Amino acid sequence: MKKETIENKEDKDIIVTEKTKNTKNKAEEFREEQKEEQKEIKVNISLMTIILIVVIIIVSILSYFRYSSIKSKSSNMSNKNQNLINAYTEYVENEKYIDPENIEEMKSDNVKRDDSKIKITIKEDSITNKGMKIKIEDTNENPYKYDSWFQLEKLENDDWKTVDILEDTKDEEFVFEIYNDVKDGIIEETINWENIYGRLEKGKYKLIKRYMDGDFYYTIDKEFEIK
Repeated sequence: MKKETIENKEDKDIIVTEKTKNTKNKAEEFREEQKEEQKEIKVNISLMTIILIVVIIIVSILSYFRYSSIKSKSSNMSNKNQNLINAYTEYVENEKYIDPENIEEMKSDNVKRDDSKIKITIKEDSITNKGMKIKIEDTNENPYKYDSWFQLEKLENDDWKTVDILEDTKDEEFVFEIYNDVKDGIIEETINWENIYGRLEKGKYKLIKRYMDGDFYYTIDKEFEIK
C-alpha cells in the first residue's frame, strides 16, 4: 500500500509539472501574439501616415495648378479688357469718330444737342442668347456720331456687373465700325455678342452704347432680358 501511494504521488507531481509547463507555454504564446499584434498596428499606422502624406501632397499640387489656371485666366481676361480700352483710346486719339469737315462745326457753340433726344429700342422678337437687333433714333438737328462699340452688364443681387469677355476673343473683335453716314438720325444695328461674351445665360442685362460730341464721348443704355 505504501508503494502504491508513493507512485500515485509521483504521477500527480508529473501531471502538475506538465500543467505548469503548458501554462508557461500558453503565456509565452500569448505574449508573442501580443507582440505580433503590436507590430501589425505599428505597420498599419505607418501605412496610414504615408497615405495621408501622399494625399496631402496630391491635393497641394492640384490646388497649385488650379490657382495657376485661375490666375492665368484672370490675367488673360485683364489683357482682353485692356485691349478693349486701348482700341477705344486709339480711336479717340486718331479722331476717327469725327468727320474732318465738321470738326469746327461740332465744337462750335452754335451746335446744340440734347441727350434726351436719343432713344434706343430693341426688337423684342430678335433677342436671343447670341445677340439682338436695335434701333437708335437721334432727333437732334445735328445728330451725334455713333459707332458699333457696345458693352454688356448683368444684374446680379441688385447690382449691375460688367459681363466678362471670353478668354479666347480675337483682337479683330475690338475693331469698331464708325457710322459716318447716318440718315435722319436713325441707326439700325444687329448686335452680335457671341464672339466677345459667348452665349448669355438667362437673366436681366443692360446694353451700353456710346456717342460722340466733338472730342468727348458719352454713353446711353437699354435694359433687356434673356428668357
